[in-house]
Formats: sequence, structure tokens, C-alpha cells
Amino acid sequence: MYLQLKQIPGPNSSILFNKEFHKLLTSKQPFHDIYHIINRMSDEYGQDGLFCLIRTPIQHLIVTDFSMAQKLLNNDNFLNRSMEYRFFHFLIQDNLFTCNQRTLRQNKRLLLPYFRIQSMNNFLENSKNFLKLLNENIDNCIDNNDGHYPNAGQIIDCFIVDSIGVNFFNTEFNTIRSGFKMTDWLEIVGELLSTGSMQIFNPIFLYIPFYNVLLFLSKKFTHLYYRFKIGIDQIITERIEAIIRNDNEKEDCKEQSANNDETMLDQMIRSRIIDGNITQMQEIRSQVNIICLAGYDTSKTSLSWCLYLLGHHQSIQQRLYDEIQQFYDRLNSNDEEITISNMKQLKYLDCCIYETLRLYNPASLIGRSTCRSIQLSNGWHIPKGVNIMFLFRRINRDPKYFHQPEIFNPERFLMNNDDNNKDNDNDDQGITIDHKRLTFFPFSGGIRPCIGKEYAMMQMRLFLINIIGRYKIQSLDQYGDAFNRLDFIHPSAKFPIQFQRR
Repeated sequence: MYLQLKQIPGPNSSILFNKEFHKLLTSKQPFHDIYHIINRMSDEYGQDGLFCLIRTPIQHLIVTDFSMAQKLLNNDNFLNRSMEYRFFHFLIQDNLFTCNQRTLRQNKRLLLPYFRIQSMNNFLENSKNFLKLLNENIDNCIDNNDGHYPNAGQIIDCFIVDSIGVNFFNTEFNTIRSGFKMTDWLEIVGELLSTGSMQIFNPIFLYIPFYNVLLFLSKKFTHLYYRFKIGIDQIITERIEAIIRNDNEKEDCKEQSANNDETMLDQMIRSRIIDGNITQMQEIRSQVNIICLAGYDTSKTSLSWCLYLLGHHQSIQQRLYDEIQQFYDRLNSNDEEITISNMKQLKYLDCCIYETLRLYNPASLIGRSTCRSIQLSNGWHIPKGVNIMFLFRRINRDPKYFHQPEIFNPERFLMNNDDNNKDNDNDDQGITIDHKRLTFFPFSGGIRPCIGKEYAMMQMRLFLINIIGRYKIQSLDQYGDAFNRLDFIHPSAKFPIQFQRR
């Protein structure tokens, strides 16, 4: 295998003799340092879009270019997760996020029905109701506190959490009603992921088979893990008790409860009740895990950065507001409500979302491993079982594809837009997104994309239509203060914000 990988650029020495990795053994922050090592090596070896980070004892390749990433992600030989996902598999068990090729189809079949149009329409109505509550809270804040919130993230977090609770679990968390008081176990989701990830990218943990035992040597991780697990088990247990209780009541109560059992969790529980006992609890728990971690953390991260960027770019916010007002005018003239379909008419809104995901994608990288040996068109050979990491943060900011890649510029995705000579006075009517310009991965990519893409886009569109359509927002920090150091997992933006009525 070493000889086959030797043709691919990268350092020739084993990790055992590599001075850069030796430094990580004594580093106080190996998780952060390894990210910077990969970036430095990308500058040195990544000109061809692919280089070998580690050749022995375990093989790791790094993808740094969009075209190379697209070829590999669209190849069905890259359906398995890389070894780094052992941690997530241990944390949230086998589900669509962590599974390999063997159980991929089964996990897709479990979740796919809950992301079809009928379910999504129900989700939309629930989310609209939560936005009404959110608007009341913001209006009260404008009247009593000049519209100031010390952390914009709390507004987004509570909207996402309450929506997920009702949409998927038939559970009311009531975080908005309680004045943005977050459910205990959800408060620590980001911290749990960050703490665990610091270990899985530590070179010491990477090559130890019983790494999951070592994780519990950390008191902090142990405390966070059991808080999260207890919270998940409580959701499931309460729904099991409610369903069994309703089934034992009179027939009219049964009919009423049947209308409410439309959520993912309720249907999974009901299909696994045998003689009053629940079977396959592990499978139920793993699917709840993925919704809570992947659905909550990624959505709040994306929306927080979008609000932050719009709050610091008033001209872009104004153009988005103008498009939203035109959209409302069309709805009023046609006596229509907001739907999943007609929200897609707001092309500039989608550009703002895409540009946010390009700059601050919740996942800075993803990992795959080869199911079979393959040969690339340039003659390079990748053996079976090699781990490959796709460095999305670098790919998404590649100046080869994006002019001035560090600048927030939603117009870069519009058809016939000249990045060097932008006309900000263009009429928004009929603007078109040039999909050839989407040379990045907002929701992973290839033949294993994010199954919740449409749900996430629906939530982001609806939230931004509501907020920007009703309020002028201003990020109150200095631009750049909320930026975090480069890591594998991008945290959400934390910043003070002010709302003003339009």
C-alpha cells in the first residue's frame, strides 16, 4: 500500500518520524494544531487537489480542490466513512451520519419518509407558529429594551429546538415561551461535539483501538456525554408512555391520538410495540440522536452566521429586504400563503444562504474511506481502506473558483454577474442563480449528501423571510470579533444584536 501511495504528493516520512506530528504529542491543543498542520501541508503539496498526509501506519489523503472532491464524492467506491467517525458512531450509534455502506440503504429507508413533501408541509406550519411566538418576544424586547439582545444565538437556538421538538418528536420544549430558556441537555450539544472531536483528531487516539474507553478518562467528556444521553432517553421514554397510555384509553381518545402520531419518533415507537413492550430501542435512540445533533447544531450554526453577516452588511440586507417585500406583494395580490415551493422564488435569499454556507459551513471537513481499490484518471492508485478527508473550508474559499473568497458577496452566485464590476442597482425581478458557480459543498456532496438539506433550507428561508421582512437588524460588535479560530467543526456565531421594526 505504501508503494501505491508513494506516487501521490505528500511528506514521505511515516508519522512515527514526522517532526510536525511529534509536536502534537506534547501540544496542549493537538486538535487545533493538527488543523493548521493540514493547512500548511495543503499549501505545500495540494496543488493537484490531492495529497497524502500520512502514509504509514494508517493512510490519510487530503482533498483540497473542488473538481477532485466532486469526482471522488460521486464515486460509489467512497460510500464508507473514514476512521474518524468511530467517535461519532460511539456517541450517536449507527445511523445515516455514521454508517458505512453495509447499513446505508437501511438507514436511508428509515429517515427518508420524514423528509418528503407531505411531512415538510406539516413542518412548515409548525415552524410558522413558532415564528409568531418569536416575533412577540422580539417586539416586547424592542418596546422594553430597545431591541437589544446580548447574544443573537439564543433566538436562533430556540426556534430550531422548538421546531425540531414538535416536527420530529411530538415534544414541546417551550424554549421560546420560557423566554429563551434552553433545555438542559441541548445546551451542551456543541460543547460535547467539540470536546469529543478534540480527542478523535488527537494522533494518540487515532491509532488506539480502545479509544472509546480513554474518552471517559476525561471527566468533562463523561459529564457531557451522560447529560446528553439522559436527555435523549427522557424524550423517548415520555413518548412511549404517552403512546401506550393513549392506546389504553377509550376509542374516541385513540382516534384523537392517531391524528397526532405523525412524527418520526411516534411512528418508530408504534411500529416497535409488541405486546406492550418496545423492541429495537437502540435503533430508535440512534435516529433521535442524529436529528438532535445533525439537525440542531448545523442549522443553528448556519443561521447564526447568516444573521451576523447581514447585520454587518446593510446594503446586502436592504437588497434582501426589497426582494422579500416584492415576494409579499405577489403573495398578497394572489391571496397566497408562504409555501415550500414559493419560497424558492427568492433567489437573492438563496444566494445569501449559499454564501454563508460557503464561508461558514458547519462542517469544515468530511471523511470517507475507499470500499475498493480505484485508479484515478491521472494514473494515481488509491488502495482499499484508505481514509480520505475533504477539506471543505479550503475548497469553499479557493480563489481559483471564488474572486476575493474571504468577502461576503452573495451576488457571486447570480447569473451573468461580474465579480469585478457589480451593479448593485439591478432589478431583482427575474434574477437567476448560476448553478455552475456553486463550486462548493453546502450540504456535503456526491451520492451521499445530507438527507435533511430541504428541511434545513426550508427552515433558513422561512426564518430569514420573517426576520428580515419585519425587522432591520444590526450586529453590534466590531466586524470580525465573532470569528473563531480555524477548527474541524465550525461553532455558531455569538454576537450582540439589535432589532428595529421596519
